[in-house]
Amino acid sequence: MNIAIQGTVKKAKELFETPHVVTSSIEHPAILETLRALEIEGVEVTYLTPNEKGVIDNKEFKDSLRKETCLAVFSYVNSEIGNILPVEELVRSLRHFRRHETGEKYPYFLLDVTQAATCFDLNVQKLGVDLLVLDGSKVGGLKGSGLLFVKEGVEIHPLLYGGGQEEGLRPGTENILAIESLRIALSIAQEKVEEESERLGEISRFFCRRINKRDQPSEHKRKYRQYDSAHCKCVLQRS
Repeated sequence: MNIAIQGTVKKAKELFETPHVVTSSIEHPAILETLRALEIEGVEVTYLTPNEKGVIDNKEFKDSLRKETCLAVFSYVNSEIGNILPVEELVRSLRHFRRHETGEKYPYFLLDVTQAATCFDLNVQKLGVDLLVLDGSKVGGLKGSGLLFVKEGVEIHPLLYGGGQEEGLRPGTENILAIESLRIALSIAQEKVEEESERLGEISRFFCRRINKRDQPSEHKRKYRQYDSAHCKCVLQRS
């Protein structure tokens, strides 16, 4: 994550005096702490506030983009509340802004798919993202393994020097065992996406039924819970 965020911003400083980044206020510390460190260096960051369901509003996202925006970074699935990012919608808005407002290669869209690898298709062409990161241990790969996808044409400044490995982006002899463990684990996870989604859906439905049975709503504060099968989660609606 550090290579993706800091490397992108560092490269963008060659074009922007004050690079700008967009994210949300509920991201993983791997994102938030990295951005806070960059703020100390003068980078401007906009933290979008999600709605009551934890979803980022597309209009607010579009309004947050500036000509100096070099990066939008979000998690596909939040690691704590489980909300699912409307990736297709946000990517479409970013591409429209890039095409009609800046005419430049920026801003890039960076997606953290660490919590989504077992439930969603990670085809980068379908997602339309510029950068994608994954913690390998979350899908069964060896600890310390990870994945960074960089779309052709996307420029990242290296943070470390001393070797030509990984096209000069990250020096050091590659850990082939860890790489192969991640390849195998991710392949298996992606093959079983539908099966795993159904399994988690059954757990979610069971959980919601039990909560509804034990927590009956009062007259002055009615709460309705319904299962959203498309997102494999329990959605809380308030009247």
